[in-house]
Amino acid sequence: MKLKIAILLFFVVLFLAQEQSVTALRITGKWDRNSNWSYLTKFCFKKTSKTYGNFSWFFQTNSHLSLSFYDDDSKSWEAVYKSNLNCAKKRDKSIAEREVTSTVFGFERFEDITRDRYWYFALSDCSAKSMSVTDMDIHIWNPVLGSANQEFSCENQGILTLIIIFFVFFLLLGAVLGHQLWKIHKNGDIHTYLRIYAIAYFFQILAIIFTLGHYGSYANNGKGSVGVLVFGEILFIVSQILMMLMLIFIGQGWTISHRTIHYPKMIIGFCVLIAFLDIFLMIAAYVVFDEGSQYIAIEAVPGIMLLIVRIFITVVFGYFIRKSYMIETNAKKKRFYKFFGIVALFWFIWIPFFGLVGLGIPKYVRPKVINGMFWSCDFLMFTFLLITFHERFSKGIFFMKADDYLPQDNIKVDEETWSNTKEEHNKIIESSSESSSKSTSSSEENENENAEKKESDVESEN
Repeated sequence: MKLKIAILLFFVVLFLAQEQSVTALRITGKWDRNSNWSYLTKFCFKKTSKTYGNFSWFFQTNSHLSLSFYDDDSKSWEAVYKSNLNCAKKRDKSIAEREVTSTVFGFERFEDITRDRYWYFALSDCSAKSMSVTDMDIHIWNPVLGSANQEFSCENQGILTLIIIFFVFFLLLGAVLGHQLWKIHKNGDIHTYLRIYAIAYFFQILAIIFTLGHYGSYANNGKGSVGVLVFGEILFIVSQILMMLMLIFIGQGWTISHRTIHYPKMIIGFCVLIAFLDIFLMIAAYVVFDEGSQYIAIEAVPGIMLLIVRIFITVVFGYFIRKSYMIETNAKKKRFYKFFGIVALFWFIWIPFFGLVGLGIPKYVRPKVINGMFWSCDFLMFTFLLITFHERFSKGIFFMKADDYLPQDNIKVDEETWSNTKEEHNKIIESSSESSSKSTSSSEENENENAEKKESDVESEN
């Protein structure tokens, strides 16, 4: 029952995200609002020189509407959106207006030689309490910059090329992973960590493929498929959670120094919470979050909660890796914990760090810069782990079986001290066997002495 509900909610999210066609640069279909002034869409035009940004529209309506144009100046859009001004005063602050009555076609050009600039578009009917458009077709595009870029608002221009580059990089990484799995499988069992890594990689490459499919379609028609993009982001979240669990288990020293996973319920619980907040934030970005505002989704309440939980799980990982480092006595494993901890901590803090850094990045380039940093960090972490799991570097660090690193069952081990190394356990076993052999030999000597003493006593009596 729970699985059916989860699947139903998943497809509801896809449907709702797909219905938010106003996020695209090609807006088509019906449009209804229960207000007399409402945000329609926004677009960032590139700085132009002898070229123009373009905006074409078609409306079919039974009302007498007005299409208002605002720029990102503090006296224009910022002064009217979410303000208490009435409809007429909001229209007065617009840069330009066009009437929309019955069936109307229109075309506008935008030129700005100073900088990239956001333009916001709103529909209004100050004489009514609601508005309705039975059909519309709005198309906004930048100056001709090549077919792969002109459909994109300036903050997303180049993102398609960026995705293709990372797709190629991950394909090469997948080829190395496949060869390594094949080689290990021929010689023996595949370690649990490498299995988790392979599954995380599978979800990651699928996420990139779905994201690439959306933006490839977007470059062609200005709409793309937001449902496909949402599905790709869900796959990305799954990959992140698997990576997070694997890093925490390594930080605890599982299959390195001992066989016990400490606080499993707490760790899995926080990872599930992070996944929930990630999905909630994604829904907020596509369905709930107000696109007309000049903030980003990470600044909303779920985004702030995600940052807090991510920082907490980072602290938990830091505690585990430090404890493993302090207890470990094997020099090679101690060096591993130190180096691995530094790299993994960097990966753990990338969401809080990039989220905060993103607030200071100009909004005209923010999405592609943040996405580029995210994908770069993930690719580097996947590469680092694949190198770490290679036989050349993992030999003597990770053990395939419990017998390789754990003491015999008749030797008592304090679980709270996180059993140390194979060498120490062997020493314990050897020392215990030596002590038992010594005690056996000493008892035999005592018995021999007693026997000789008795014989001498008998002889003396005779």
